[in-house]
Amino acid sequence: MSLDSRIRGGVETAFNAVGDVKKSVTLQPKTVSGFDHTTQSNIESAVPPVTRQGIEVSRSISKDGTEEVKLLFRYGDVSENTYQTLTFENRTYTITGFEPTMKYIVEITATKEN
Repeated sequence: MSLDSRIRGGVETAFNAVGDVKKSVTLQPKTVSGFDHTTQSNIESAVPPVTRQGIEVSRSISKDGTEEVKLLFRYGDVSENTYQTLTFENRTYTITGFEPTMKYIVEITATKEN
């Protein structure tokens, strides 16, 4: 078994072991728009939202009242740079950071102005 397979297996085991610490998170993709020169019309591509299991690792509120939350996901559960917002615990946040960790885990940072 390769080192990569062992690490992926360990990440999977860890995500399964945390049980109810995992929370349901809905990720809303970015809307991509453009112009079709053939038909001379505007086009928009909207992908439906996806719901994944994430682990909240931190939450803070700055002096100006902006709330920041950081969540961990398995790497294969989310695609880089395709999401604009996330809904977590009935609150919608704007995604401000996407940090993959060696293609095993992704940390997403999101903020909400109060």
